[in-house]
Amino acid sequence: GRWNGTNYCEPDQQCRRDDLANPENGQKICYSADTSGEDREFCTMNCNPPQEYGHSVDTYECGDHTNYLWMTRQGSLMWNTAVSRCQDPVDPFLSILISGLTISSTTS
Repeated sequence: GRWNGTNYCEPDQQCRRDDLANPENGQKICYSADTSGEDREFCTMNCNPPQEYGHSVDTYECGDHTNYLWMTRQGSLMWNTAVSRCQDPVDPFLSILISGLTISSTTS
């Protein structure tokens, strides 16, 4: 379409699950739900244990509320978020080793 002399793309009112990539080394699980009277699509990124998904938010939404784009919700805001990859869990002692600090504990 055109608005004020400028071309713009109009949403096609479809959420295609194939438009959302699978996470590298993982898979997505998708489902439909009626939320607030609107049909919405959801896809949750999953990884094979012990790997974890690379973002803190792992569920993508698509519908009229996202202008038919796959987005993640953080609080009340919707964000365009690239699909991450599955990765090994972060070693909690990594920062200790990097800093050169050694912590020892003993049990009695």
